[in-house]
This record gives sequence, structure tokens and C-alpha cells, in this order.
Amino acid sequence: MRILRLYPFLPPLPGGMEKHVATLSQEQRLLGHEVSVIFNQGQETSADDIQVMSSINLRGRQPQFLRDFAFYLAVFIRLLKTKSRYDLVHIHGDWSAFLFSFFVAKILFRPTMVASIHGGIKKGRLWRFIYSFVLKKFDAVYATGSDEAKLLSEYTGKMVRWRSSGISDCFFSSLFIDLPEPVVDVISVSNFYPVKNQRMAVEVASLLPQYQFLLVGDGPERKLLQDECLERGIDNITFTGALPQEDVAQRLSRAKVFLLTSFSEGTPTAMIEAMASGLTIISSKSNNYESVFTNGYNGYVIDSFRPQDFADRIASIIPDVDLRKEIRRVNMVVAKQYSWPSVAREITDWHLGSRCNE
Repeated sequence: MRILRLYPFLPPLPGGMEKHVATLSQEQRLLGHEVSVIFNQGQETSADDIQVMSSINLRGRQPQFLRDFAFYLAVFIRLLKTKSRYDLVHIHGDWSAFLFSFFVAKILFRPTMVASIHGGIKKGRLWRFIYSFVLKKFDAVYATGSDEAKLLSEYTGKMVRWRSSGISDCFFSSLFIDLPEPVVDVISVSNFYPVKNQRMAVEVASLLPQYQFLLVGDGPERKLLQDECLERGIDNITFTGALPQEDVAQRLSRAKVFLLTSFSEGTPTAMIEAMASGLTIISSKSNNYESVFTNGYNGYVIDSFRPQDFADRIASIIPDVDLRKEIRRVNMVVAKQYSWPSVAREITDWHLGSRCNE
């Protein structure tokens, strides 16, 4: 099967979607399929990838509607020149990406069209109409968030599948190995954007000076929060900035609790990576995570956005070594189903099924 994948950005640019697009493409090649990615910024995943508008960095350009228009217009022009043919086109993004991808469908003489939605979607009558309109011509749709898949099914009348991103094998390197006692109490791995709500992690740490916090990631709010910690005398937080995947895995393996404070998420890859590393998850109610862990059994969801509620749960979990050991055992087993080879095979099976249903 010849697959064309479209998303403007690839690693080493940071972001879960970037890693998802690159790794899924690599895994599908291992399964014997030809995959080409058209992108704007980043590093190609194979010699078959195509970079467009390389002199213009679309990263951060707003509004996203215009950014997607520019990207898909460039894709359309490139495909006119190359006259390549593909069996399936896989679009990653949100409503404006799906709208402008119709240009691509026409120039390629209607291949199978697949849409992937990463992160939250907007609600209300207007957005019901918009999502229904832009997705109606897609042969398959899936979302990385359970709530989003359910809501989009209601909006469109289509079967929208839920599928999280996959995780690298490096996060399973400590499977069932007795590691030394962790050196970090609480770790959070996230980009520092407002929706990720890392300010909450700082507030929680201020309430628990007896515990050490490690905040991994980068973004526009990181320096602001670091400066605030200095001003307030909060000295139990270490900010690492962005780290290579192997370094993130090493730090997860030496922590006790994983903290997720986002306002909205799909299914956070970092959370599943933490489960693979054996950590207890304490999460905001940023999506429905019932398919990933059971609240009160191998993880905990905090219904409010009150720092004290997060702090109380952390303070009850960290001293309970036996409970954390049991959760570690369970989470390591659960996380195996999210390995990239398993995820890529499932997505590829959906692709093949979509073509058979045409």
C-alpha cells in the first residue's frame, strides 16, 4: 500500500504529533508499506519524504486556519508537479487541515482518505456542523482522545475510533527489574503551554516542600515559571528543559509519581510512557482515561483543579511503598499494549479495512 501522510512538522521539532507522525511512518515501512510524508519544517523520515515551503517556517503562524491553507496549497502544487499516485492519504491535524485536504483528494483522483485528530475538539452547534462538514468525505476517522472519538461519532454519524499514540521500546527497558529507590518523588513531562497547566505543578510543589519535583519539557511558559519559583523561594523543583527520549525514560525510571495537570488532552503519550516505567499516575480530568487506567486502582484522576487536592493525593501515595510497587507491576503490563509496533499494526489494519470498504 502506498501511503501519503500530511502534517507540517516533524522531529526534531518538539511535540507529540510530530513524534507520532514520524514514528508511525517508520513503523508502517517496517510492515512493508511505502510511506511518504509531506512536511514544512523538521527532518525527513526517509528519502521519500517531501519538504514544501522550506524557506517559510509555518510553526507558530496564526491563525491556524491560514497556516493550514498555506501548507495544503503548497502540497497541492507539489503534487501537481510530481503526478505521484497513492492508495491512501492520512491527514493529521484539526478541522482546517481536513477542509483544505480536499484539494489533495481531487488531484490524486480520490484515494482512501483518513483523518486523525490529536487533542481536544470544540463543542457547540456551530462546531458540530463544521466537523460534520469537513469529515463527511473521509473514509475513516480516528482520535487520540476517548472523549473526542465519542463526540465526533455523535457529530458525524461515523464510527470514529479511539487510538492513542504508541511508545518507544526504551520505556520498557526496566520491565520487572528491581531498580534502586527512586531519587525523584514527582515527575511531570509536558510542553510548557497554557493548556498544559504546568503552573498547577508549581503550586502543588509549593504545598509539598518535603518532596522533590522534576519538570521535563520546554515552551514559552518555562522561564516564567522558573523565575516565579526563584521569587517565591520554591526550591524543590528542577526544570530540565527538553530532553532526548532516552533521557526522559531514564528520569521516569527513577521517579515515584507522574503528575499530569493539563486542562485538555487527547491521550498523553507521556502518561503511557510513565506507566511503562512503572509510575503511579495522578492526573487532572483532562479527558476520559478509563481505557488506559482504572481510577483508584492503578492511577488517580483529580476532579478539581485545586492544588491542594493534587497535593493530598500525592502525599497519600508516596509513603505507601507497597501500593506503589503493586501499581508499578500492573502499569508495566498494561503499557505493553501501547508499544509502537502494536499501535502501528492496529492503525494499518484500519487503513486496509477502509480500502476494502470502498
